[in-house]
Amino acid sequence: MQGYEAWEGPVLQKVIIDRNNLEDFEIGARLDALLAFPQERETRRRSNIETALCAEIIQLSISDEPLREKEYRKRYSRYAKRRNRTSLKALDERRHIYKFAGVAVLPYLKEPMLGLPFIPPVKDMGLSQRNIAKYICQMKDGEPDLDYIARIEDFEKRTIRKWRPIWHLVAAHQYIARQRDGGPFPIDDVDTWRLIVGIAKKFAPALVQHPQLKVTADDLLDIEWIERCTDSCP
Repeated sequence: MQGYEAWEGPVLQKVIIDRNNLEDFEIGARLDALLAFPQERETRRRSNIETALCAEIIQLSISDEPLREKEYRKRYSRYAKRRNRTSLKALDERRHIYKFAGVAVLPYLKEPMLGLPFIPPVKDMGLSQRNIAKYICQMKDGEPDLDYIARIEDFEKRTIRKWRPIWHLVAAHQYIARQRDGGPFPIDDVDTWRLIVGIAKKFAPALVQHPQLKVTADDLLDIEWIERCTDSCP
């Protein structure tokens, strides 16, 4: 069985989520943007999406509480511009993709992390990248074989391999989504985002140890979550 091919190109090494320096909605925006744009070369686009998400929630807050508009614009001046030129259409498209990246990775975690045996959806289907891609990308009625093969290969390259640095994060997001309403989750729901990061950190070693994945700890993004200090903090 062929292992996953390494993604060629620079990889993000670490992301720090520090609740002492970030509002709850900023944390959700940062992680949602990261899920959608995981590559190092997408840093600028990811930052723009993150800012646009924050701007959107501030504008909604102003609409809900117009008497506090001046307060919001002063406190969140970075996000409270009257016009934000970054469209979130690309984010919606990427959310659809990273959902399927999580779907593709979860089967490798069923047994080691969830204690559930892998039961192939099709008899004699092995736990390979190609088989999982075939299962997710069902053949369409009347679709020529060559077109179907090309679509599977495109899915492997653009969905599975591209999200390799955050396999643990997309899998954790999909795991929680299956238990709830399917996502996406509100960006100010810090409890859910904390849970997703916590599960991702548990998933990472299992992915590294899986014999079929050929992934190392250095291949996966290190996500550090720092809780907000209380009065007792030094």
